[in-house]
Amino acid sequence: MKAEANGNFSFLATGLESSERIMTPMYMQGEYSKVNRKDALKNAEYFINNQEGVLRAQGQNVSIKYIDDDGNEIEAPKYDGLIHNIEPDYKMK
Repeated sequence: MKAEANGNFSFLATGLESSERIMTPMYMQGEYSKVNRKDALKNAEYFINNQEGVLRAQGQNVSIKYIDDDGNEIEAPKYDGLIHNIEPDYKMK
């Protein structure tokens, strides 16, 4: 099975297997508020583009630096969901 999206993403399933492994929860369900999918994607993009500020507002003393391949500090890359997200419809009007 293969799936592609506008030439940006491509997934290829080469087989299916079953497992006896017990799946444990990754998140504590009661610790999160409900939000619709589009708002969750908007919030995720905001966080990606404002990580340091969000973490500092939560009381964490962080400093995020972006370094290029030559070791030079560069400006944080801008994440744009229309380009980078597999579900960009949250940005469409």
